[in-house]
Amino acid sequence: MNLKKNRNMKNLTAFLLAAFLPLCALAQVKDGDAALDFKFKTPDGTEYTMASFKGKLVFIDVWATWCPPCRAEIPALKALEKTFEGQDVVFVSISVDKDKSAWEKFVREQSLGGVQLHAGQEGSRVFSQEYGIKTIPRFILIGRDGKIINANAPRPSQDATAGYIKSFL
Repeated sequence: MNLKKNRNMKNLTAFLLAAFLPLCALAQVKDGDAALDFKFKTPDGTEYTMASFKGKLVFIDVWATWCPPCRAEIPALKALEKTFEGQDVVFVSISVDKDKSAWEKFVREQSLGGVQLHAGQEGSRVFSQEYGIKTIPRFILIGRDGKIINANAPRPSQDATAGYIKSFL
């Protein structure tokens, strides 16, 4: 009887480990953690990784062309880019569009500045999962040291955003 009970307990333990260990891998980043690396491309095919921006303050915009709130932030984002032109801050927009050609067309027609990157379907899923992104737009501020300052940074359209960014320069 004890032998059967032991075997059942081992089976239960194995089941619980199999069920819950993958959830540990889904842990989301938090402020102060090292920014997670990525490898995404610009419309012309230039590849960027998080390491490409080493030593710079990085303001990331996660967005899509089909997202009205994302599009509404574009004028304010362009204004921020102009405000910080020539300073040690880089504005990186990561598109989660499934339709790459629609994204390329939009970037070209709207003359979007900063570094425009396309995550692709798998990249979007992984990036969104790692950063706990459930809705867009989402803004993330990464410090010069490569650590996350704010995984849910203020929107460009908020009055205090420029001062907030400046406080880390």
